[in-house]
Amino acid sequence: MEKTRKIMIVEDDRTTAVYEKKVLQNNGYDVVIAHSGESAIELVSGKDRVDLILMDIDLGSGIDGKETANIILKEKDIPIVFLTSHCEKEMVDRVHQITRYGYILKNSGEFVLLSSIKMAFELFKALKIAWNQKENFRTLYESIAGGVLVVNEDYIIEDVNDITCELTGFHREELVGQLCDKLCPKGSESKKCPIWADGLDGFTGMDTKIKCNGKNMTPILKNARRMAISGKRMIFENFQDITSHKDSEMEILRVLKEKEDRIKYLEEKIKCNMGNNPE
Repeated sequence: MEKTRKIMIVEDDRTTAVYEKKVLQNNGYDVVIAHSGESAIELVSGKDRVDLILMDIDLGSGIDGKETANIILKEKDIPIVFLTSHCEKEMVDRVHQITRYGYILKNSGEFVLLSSIKMAFELFKALKIAWNQKENFRTLYESIAGGVLVVNEDYIIEDVNDITCELTGFHREELVGQLCDKLCPKGSESKKCPIWADGLDGFTGMDTKIKCNGKNMTPILKNARRMAISGKRMIFENFQDITSHKDSEMEILRVLKEKEDRIKYLEEKIKCNMGNNPE
């Protein structure tokens, strides 16, 4: 059975707080009241669960609603809906900088109050689902062997995994949001990605290189696939460092070259000896 949701009202005006508490209780919510920012912080820090906060911006003496919300949100992930008597743009902007759950003008009526709370709960649930999906996706591709690179249609790097950073020597913050020629030797200005330019779904086994911090390049074997991520068309690339493989190839070629040179030397030696010893 689903637990009754608990709402904390942070309001210094006792008459307003009592009215709001009655409305919420009549609609199935548990309610607790804090008459100051300091009391609200103390209550949230306690053992009792709080599912949503109705926060008055003006709390009289002591810390105001904005500061109270900032302190609470550093410790708890709780939807906060602001209550205000003001509708000026400056006040609205103050609210948007703190929380995405909006504000309610006081005296808007019971319907607006309840509808705003319902929408805040729905938004909070949707954001939780989206965050979990993002975390699950990140966990998935951090577990993929090799480097991962996500590039959008404008050749901008959307994301990379930790292995990409280890391999290239770049920090994630130095790559995300940059043109892909930060890593791609061909350069984004060429607009010659075979997926976007030729309409391919993807490719496998491309023997190429990746640019590293310090202007070095590392040989890689790359696979790429076009896919939709969060409704946007992206290229999802996965690549392996094949430096050791290339080193082995070079060693084999060196040994073969030595043998070839040795054979040529012996052939010349034989010809020379035969020329010096006619029958």
